[in-house]
Amino acid sequence: VDFLGLKDITLVVHDWGGAIGMGLAVRKPKLIKRLVLFNTASFLSSDIPLRIGLCRIPLLGTIAIRYLNLFVKGVLRFGLKRRKRMAANIRAGYLAPYDSFENRIANLKFVQDIPMEPSVPSYSVMQYIEDNLKQFNGLPTLIIWGSEDFCFNIKFLNKWRELFPAAKVHEVRNAGHLVVEDASDEIIPWIEEFLKKNSFF
Repeated sequence: VDFLGLKDITLVVHDWGGAIGMGLAVRKPKLIKRLVLFNTASFLSSDIPLRIGLCRIPLLGTIAIRYLNLFVKGVLRFGLKRRKRMAANIRAGYLAPYDSFENRIANLKFVQDIPMEPSVPSYSVMQYIEDNLKQFNGLPTLIIWGSEDFCFNIKFLNKWRELFPAAKVHEVRNAGHLVVEDASDEIIPWIEEFLKKNSFF
């Protein structure tokens, strides 16, 4: 961000991008002008799907994630609700970065670093982010949420509603974690309308 000289940022986040993006936002709040949130979290939670929890078990996680690539394959399998099969080229794009044992190390480390308890290194970071989120309550905020997400369930959406009560919320029925893949035809007009209505140029 500093290198590119970015300012007047519309921050769009999804999944772990919520922690990464809002981590930037709380450090450089004056740069952020609008928020678009898809199924994500930037706060602590005790909720974790069983299949992800199992991947945190040391040996089992290594086998499942690094040898079998089940983490990414699982997201592609369970993250969609409306489309039974993702287009082959899009699926290939999701899988491409994780095409070997070596290239799946980040997935394993990510799962191990989910802040479920204070001993996890990211726990204090997530706590800091959560403690500083309400400063963005006055920003134009759009929340688009797949209602059948196996990971970020309705409890996470309710937390965002609590943090940003003035946000415009679209709860997308019969859409999963990969809500943009499930409902792009609906989502694109919502984003265009949001950006036009909240233009600062």
